[in-house]
Amino acid sequence: MVKKTKNKGGRPKGSKGKKTKAKKIEEQKAMKVFKDMVLKKWGPLITAKLNLAEGVYYERTLFGNKKLTRIYKKAPDGGAIEYLISMIVGKPKDETPPPVSITIQLSRVSVKKAEGRIKKKKKYVSKKKYKKAT
Repeated sequence: MVKKTKNKGGRPKGSKGKKTKAKKIEEQKAMKVFKDMVLKKWGPLITAKLNLAEGVYYERTLFGNKKLTRIYKKAPDGGAIEYLISMIVGKPKDETPPPVSITIQLSRVSVKKAEGRIKKKKKYVSKKKYKKAT
């Protein structure tokens, strides 16, 4: 008597080959090098992002006003502002509700009635009965 098994032989599900494992290790090493480079320059990068968010400007009094007015050489970047806020506060959750699907099954008769395609059957009255009735 031979036992039947579900396994058909070969590589187990989810296992990786030698080339795939080597490629993944290389990618992890490259990512670590990149992260280290970014972390070394973290302060200047955040300063640059803050400068983008604020925009480049100078302040002057215009037309004899005592109040200082900002004159932008480069307008504030909305994307930089959004990035900084989401970095500190966290990304907002998507408030859109999930789509709802409704399935309605109609019989052919109810659809035909709604469309007005079903005609009422006329009762057949034979000529003989019709003459007798009059």
